[in-house]
Amino acid sequence: LSDAQWKRYNQTDCPYDDISDNCAGATVEGCQVKCFATPGCGGFNFPHGIMKKLDCSQNMAASPTVDLYILEGSTNFENWPPIWPMPLSYSNGTETMEVDALSFEFSTKTPSKDLSNAFTRFQELFFPHRPSKSGQSAITGIIVRLIQLKAVDVYLGASVVTLFFPPLLDLCDVLTEVTVGSNDVPLQLGVDESYTLVIPSDGSNITLQSNTIYGAYHGLQTLSQLITFNFDKQVFEIAGTPWKIDDTPRFPHRELLIDSSRHFQPVATLKQVITAMTYAKVNTVHWHLVDSQSFPFISPTYPELAKKGAYSSFERYTVNDIADVVEYARARGVRVVVEIDTPGHAASWCKGHPEICPSPSCPEPLNPATNTTFNLLSGLFLDLTGGKRGSGLFFDNLMHLGGDEVNTKCWQQSPTISKWMKDHGLTPDGAYAYFVNRTQAGGSLVYFVFILNTVCFLPNIIVNFYNHLFTLINFQINDAAADIARGYGRDVIGWEEIWNHFGTSLDKSTIIHQWLPHSTIAQNATKHGYRVLWSTDGVWYLDGLNVEWQTMYTQEPCTGIEDHLCDTLVLGGGGCMWGETVDTSDIQQTIWPRMAAIAERLWSPRNVTSTHAAYGRFHGFRCLMNRRGIAAAPSNNPSAREAPKGPGGCLTQ
Repeated sequence: LSDAQWKRYNQTDCPYDDISDNCAGATVEGCQVKCFATPGCGGFNFPHGIMKKLDCSQNMAASPTVDLYILEGSTNFENWPPIWPMPLSYSNGTETMEVDALSFEFSTKTPSKDLSNAFTRFQELFFPHRPSKSGQSAITGIIVRLIQLKAVDVYLGASVVTLFFPPLLDLCDVLTEVTVGSNDVPLQLGVDESYTLVIPSDGSNITLQSNTIYGAYHGLQTLSQLITFNFDKQVFEIAGTPWKIDDTPRFPHRELLIDSSRHFQPVATLKQVITAMTYAKVNTVHWHLVDSQSFPFISPTYPELAKKGAYSSFERYTVNDIADVVEYARARGVRVVVEIDTPGHAASWCKGHPEICPSPSCPEPLNPATNTTFNLLSGLFLDLTGGKRGSGLFFDNLMHLGGDEVNTKCWQQSPTISKWMKDHGLTPDGAYAYFVNRTQAGGSLVYFVFILNTVCFLPNIIVNFYNHLFTLINFQINDAAADIARGYGRDVIGWEEIWNHFGTSLDKSTIIHQWLPHSTIAQNATKHGYRVLWSTDGVWYLDGLNVEWQTMYTQEPCTGIEDHLCDTLVLGGGGCMWGETVDTSDIQQTIWPRMAAIAERLWSPRNVTSTHAAYGRFHGFRCLMNRRGIAAAPSNNPSAREAPKGPGGCLTQ
């Protein structure tokens, strides 16, 4: 405790600023020892022994029953390893090596536009300050090698072609040589993101090896966190050398949902969010493109949807805008999965095409009783997907079709839809099933029965029998009969209500997205062989401003799921930034730094769970984001996105 300075404030406390640990029953000296050894402790009250957060000094108030002891002269801050998210494994030494920013170079014998652009970006992240001199015996370069034999499945329509990229020559003797053997591996779910980073302590060059360019991006991101600026010497350094880091994500799908319907998010804002995502190795934008409030996408086939459904003429996305965002993300290793929520959450569609809605006064869910609805969906989906796997504006092979919060009241209130349901022996829930099957899992039994009844006028008892049977069987009649999304080469994601309604009648390629609080859908669906995503409301919804990062950090997507099912069927999940109260003015500080807690849960090994152990690194990462211009809010906020309560350093707020 020699470097620590304790200051006593008589009859004072900092209420509502407690940490979970305490030193009740100990002496003052005992509490000092325990506080100093506890990450995140900035003091304690006595004699109660309640330990306080690092920002306690900013929230002091009179309290006649206790004295407050504040730790000064030390932030009690253990930011080690200074890497977020925590890697799979690492080893390090005790040496500090300088990095020569003035002569540090990247070069390659196998150039690509993506790699060259990445080098430019990371050069700026590595060296944000101008050093006063070149380092003595400093590291001057990095070797990036992507040389492992790599098998890649490439989807060409309905066929799968396996391509093998042969290993290249070992180039260990070539300084700053970057060799890329697999620049053209498509960015899709499950792409290899692993890397090995070696930083020597003898001044020789750093080596980074990965199987794909996406792993190289992550390795460079890790290196950017290890390079720090020594303000006293005015040189760049890497502490703790030699380093060896072997790293790969636990889950392949680590998403941030961005909602551009409740508030329009400009292209520049989307790019800023994507940039911040790469710092935390979040690899997927779940773009909730449209909803009841607005329809901002200018569909080439149906432009009236946006012309009349957007908030204003300038709060819209052109095809080129979408392509720009998707390409910006792809060049940084970030996938973009589009969500078109149907049949509910679609009131904005009715302004441009009222014929697909029940009525002007009761506009959603979309009208299932007319082929016009499905023709429009088919044209819209074709605009978005290009009509085949791995193509289109959104080339990702996943497409989210929502399916949540479908209230069929408007169908029952519509004379036309009510008559259609009666004529075809469908309950409102059966009509919902018909809609889902026609848009997502085409050719299922319910659609077959519908067609038979239309042509043959089956007795009601037979129709009702088959309407019940469709929930038990997914009998595929003809894959092309009514399939829209899958017909365009997409695996469909749906919110968990589709599992609640249809269960195992869903096509086996369907991905179930859990979101309801206390839900056990992930456990149930994986037992039946379905893939799942995890984004539970109340703990991973970022619009919940009172949910602290510690709560987000301690969630486990595989609770109650057997290990082999977790490893194969739980794809991951992510944080949801629903847009009711966020626009460009506050989106970043609402997302960050809490999204980083979710990012580490999805990237790092399952046994990395301690919020105390993560405390220092989390604060350090928030400060790193601030230094990079990302408006990450104070880590200790009781309510997200609030401004600092007063003067103070980044690490203690």
